Amino acid sequence: MDKTLATPYQLMNVSAAKQTEYNFAPLARFAARFRSTAPLTLYGTDAAELRGIDPQRLKFYFTVKSLKEIYNSRFKLNKTQGVDRLNGIQFERQSKQQIKIIHEKCLAGTYKFSPYLELLRSKGRGKLPRVLAVPTVRDRIVLYALKEILIDVFSESIPRDLANTYIYKITDFMRDKNPASVGVFRADIENFYDSIDREKLLAKLNLRIKSNKILTLIERAITSPIVPQGYKKVDLKKYSSVKGIPQGLSISNILAAIYLAELDDFMRSNEGSMSPSE
Repeated sequence: MDKTLATPYQLMNVSAAKQTEYNFAPLARFAARFRSTAPLTLYGTDAAELRGIDPQRLKFYFTVKSLKEIYNSRFKLNKTQGVDRLNGIQFERQSKQQIKIIHEKCLAGTYKFSPYLELLRSKGRGKLPRVLAVPTVRDRIVLYALKEILIDVFSESIPRDLANTYIYKITDFMRDKNPASVGVFRADIENFYDSIDREKLLAKLNLRIKSNKILTLIERAITSPIVPQGYKKVDLKKYSSVKGIPQGLSISNILAAIYLAELDDFMRSNEGSMSPSE
């Protein structure tokens, strides 16, 4: 392995001894989640330590080699087009140049996202369609790298159980219960993604992420407007919004999970303790 060009994808398959040999020990925990379901040991660190970790993390995930691997493994054969009308196959012609630009601009903190292309998905008769955001291939590469960073920092926000696991737990719970004594509480947050307070979300992220460059990238990603096919640049402002996060991005689900983490913790801590009258 090239000692100067190791990527997260290579590192996940390298033994601890080899990581030490290649001086990867400070970064090994960033790839530990690929080998174990145990949470990363990052959360006891203070702000000063985090400021030292975040620049390494940014450089680690935004190397040219790592970005190339994201493109090749995730988007090279993807036929979805963004506002630039380029799919993954067409992007390949300029991928070398564009990935170098991504690398340089993200590390410098100057990268900006293109508007997302609007994709409408039906939610059923009588309901407004769901608005999904379709990024350009270039933006998808950046968003995927950001998702990896968020997973490293907020690993406890990632669901680890498969659907079958939940079915087993429910079956086990009901084994000695009288069905007439058990109720199911179901709740839904109306227009959840569209109603997320961006300032509160960014404040939550700032508790663990102390790199302004990473935070700025995330902020730009969630504030980039969603536009219809054939929009005019002069009309771009009318598609901007002051709240919510776009649905359909690589980072959308984990940002939503981070935003609701306190509610999830509350529900888990009160599991089985709520009566029908509460």
